Amino acid sequence: MEEPQHAQDRIDARIDTPQREGLTGTAPADLYLRGIDADEITRAPDGRPLDQQPKWRRDFPIDTPQDQYVARRDFMKFMVLTSLAFTVGQFWIAAQNWLRNRRGLPGMKRIAALADVPVGGAVTFVYPGETDRCILIRP
Repeated sequence: MEEPQHAQDRIDARIDTPQREGLTGTAPADLYLRGIDADEITRAPDGRPLDQQPKWRRDFPIDTPQDQYVARRDFMKFMVLTSLAFTVGQFWIAAQNWLRNRRGLPGMKRIAALADVPVGGAVTFVYPGETDRCILIRP
């Protein structure tokens, strides 16, 4: 039997034949499927399949295509952890503010009279507790 010269000659135009199985219209169903790119074929140094590789090798591949996915995954881990840290920090600030408001304002205390602090001078004092050192400066 003579081999067809063109792809259109290889197509069986009859609809009811078994050779039509898997065909859509007049083209093979897999004609427009994405082929395997040679750059995306990965192989570990020891030759074992990816699912048999240790976790550290899957997380740190040595081939470029898989490395792009790891970089994205690590970036997302970093983003999630950073967002979590910011969220926890905001809740911490809110809790501290709520506790501070529950305690109320510290009492008023006379520090010094205006005449006691010369222009350009300073007075040290403790407020509100005995361990809280402060300085009053008169410019």
